[in-house]
Amino acid sequence: MYILLFILIVIAAAVLIMLITPVKIYFHLDTDEMDMHINAEWTRAILTEIRIINRRLFINVSLFGRKIMSRYLKSKPRPDMIKAMNLRDTRINVRYGLNQPQLTGVFCAAAGLFNSLFSDARVEVIPDFVPVNEFIRVEGETTINTRKTLMSMIKLKFTKRRKIYGTA
Repeated sequence: MYILLFILIVIAAAVLIMLITPVKIYFHLDTDEMDMHINAEWTRAILTEIRIINRRLFINVSLFGRKIMSRYLKSKPRPDMIKAMNLRDTRINVRYGLNQPQLTGVFCAAAGLFNSLFSDARVEVIPDFVPVNEFIRVEGETTINTRKTLMSMIKLKFTKRRKIYGTA
């Protein structure tokens, strides 16, 4: 009886720690090396890596350094689920260079518009007007508040979606 109570207390404490501890996410995209990956770290015990392999998303999940899951993702993430994430301390570093300097200038203006859309994020844009090769390199990191994100996703899941067919 006491062993069952002890196990329940340990499980409840682990769930509480996971809800309090934010998820740290690192993002890297490099068109010069044709590389993109996303790393997520949660309580230093759960590590997740997502890569693009053969134009499909491949995920590796490890628990305490041991791989527990490795497979291709079957479905794409839904945009409404991505919007439900509560992001904090977002930093984005964009470096790019295009062969035509006027396109680099246009991209610089578009990056300024992107910066205004994410007012709470720190975005650093570094253009290269005379590159040897064309490239775009995006690196970013953020933390996800797990409790608020989970509550937003649950609310999104259970709200009824009504179709609006227009007005007469």
